[in-house]
Amino acid sequence: GAGMGLAGLAAMHCEAESVLLTDLDTKAILHMRTNLVQNAPPAGTCAEATNLDWARPPDRDAELEAECAHSPARRVLLEGADVVLAADIVNAAGLSELVYEMLVRYLSASGDFFMVCPKPCHRHTVDRLRTLLLESTHFECTVVDVPPWLSRSAQAIAAGAEDMEPAEFEVIEYELYHTRWRI
Repeated sequence: GAGMGLAGLAAMHCEAESVLLTDLDTKAILHMRTNLVQNAPPAGTCAEATNLDWARPPDRDAELEAECAHSPARRVLLEGADVVLAADIVNAAGLSELVYEMLVRYLSASGDFFMVCPKPCHRHTVDRLRTLLLESTHFECTVVDVPPWLSRSAQAIAAGAEDMEPAEFEVIEYELYHTRWRI
C-alpha cells in the first residue's frame, strides 16, 4: 500500500487533479490522513486516504458507484487511474500477482505505472513481478537502474531514520519500472 503516502503527497503537490492513497493497514491509513492534513492539497486537488485490499478489490457495482459519487479521488476505482505510483510494494510472496491484477483492474487505457523497488537480487519477490510485467501480453514495461544521485539521497534520508540502517542503502541497488498498456 501507500504506507505513509509519500508518493501520493508528491503527486498532490505536482497539482494532480485527484490523488487516492490506499493501504490495507489501518495504522498506515491514519498516518496518511494525518499527512494529508499536515500537507494540505493545493486548491483544485482532491486527495483522500482509504482502505484497499488488493486480494479483495471492491466490485464495480451500484454500491461503489454511490460511494464514489461523493469522492472524486475514489472515482479511479471506477474509471481507472491515469498515473499509479509505487515504491517498494512487493515485499512478500504473492504480492507480485496482486500488483499485476491491480494494474489490470485500475490502470486507465492511457495510464502509466511507475514503481521504484530494489533489484531482484536484493528482494527475491520483485523478480516475479518483473517477469510478469516484462513478459506480459497486456503491458509494455521498461526497467532502468535508479540513478546514483537518487540512491545517495535515499542514503541521506536513511541516516536520519530510526528504523532503517544507513548501511542498508549502501548495498541495495534500485530499479525504476515504467509500465503502460500495449497498443
